[in-house]
Amino acid sequence: MLIIGKGQFEALGATNAEVMMKRLEKHIRMYFGDGVEDLSEEEIQDLLKRNWKRANGYGLKTELGVCAFLNAVCALGEDFTADCAWASPLLEDQQLSEDLKRDDLERQVRIELSAC
Repeated sequence: MLIIGKGQFEALGATNAEVMMKRLEKHIRMYFGDGVEDLSEEEIQDLLKRNWKRANGYGLKTELGVCAFLNAVCALGEDFTADCAWASPLLEDQQLSEDLKRDDLERQVRIELSAC
C-alpha cells in the first residue's frame, strides 16, 4: 500500500496548480493575445491568480470552469460581473452544478460578444 504524507500531498497539489497555471497562461496568450500582449509575465500571473480565486468563489473549481471564467474576463473585462446584468445572478446561483454554470457562462459570453 502506498501512503502519501500530508507534506507530499500538499506538494502534489502545488505542482498540479502550477501545471494548470501554465496551461491557462498558454490558453490566454493563444486566444486573447492582442488583449494581453502588453502584459508582463508577472502581470499575466497576477491576472490568472486573481481571477482563479474569483472563479473558485463562484463554485468554478475545475480547470474547465476556471478557464471559462478567465475567457469571460478576457473577452468582457474584469468587471463583467458588475457590468453584465446576467453575470452575478448566474455565478451566484448555488443550485447550479459547476458544469451547468460553466455552460451558461460560456453561452452568455457568446451572446454578449455577438451583440457587439
